[in-house]
Amino acid sequence: MAIDINLLPPELQKKKSILTEGLPKEVLVGSVGGILVLLLLVHAGLFFLNLRFFKQHKRLSREWEQLTPAKANVDQVVAELRVLQKEHGEIEAIMKDKGISWARKLNALSDNLSKGVWLRKMVFDGESFVLEGSALSRENREMKNVHQFTANLKDDAVFMDRLADIELSGIQTRKIKKVNIADFIIEAELE
Repeated sequence: MAIDINLLPPELQKKKSILTEGLPKEVLVGSVGGILVLLLLVHAGLFFLNLRFFKQHKRLSREWEQLTPAKANVDQVVAELRVLQKEHGEIEAIMKDKGISWARKLNALSDNLSKGVWLRKMVFDGESFVLEGSALSRENREMKNVHQFTANLKDDAVFMDRLADIELSGIQTRKIKKVNIADFIIEAELE
């Protein structure tokens, strides 16, 4: 046992720490060493955990890269589906619009087509019905065929049902080799 003599006044004397007071140096060194070993173990554990997460991230990144083309295909199919659903809704609205029997109207349209006349486009925008087509003839009858077709449609009660007026709004002629062609537009207003 050692006796400590300190001749300094009490205010200048070095204060002993409450934590280390009465503890042997071996216990103090062992505790500090144990804490350092514990910190090293925690650090090593976190390192291996980080390494595991890094490997998992790499694996998931590879899987994502493999799924990217499939996702692009799915996105394209979904976009096409939305367009088709929109078109389907528009078609249903047209079919139910104002009680018009489009099947009967299209059948009447087909029945009234003159020889050499064909239709390229039919448009219904909710207020008017537009037919675009062409007529051809080698005997210069293309204009007469278009006018005859328009007159036949005007006289057909089934086709004119719910239509206020029908008129030939545009006609242009052209010639390809020896065949005369008349391109026409017929417009009909809804009642």
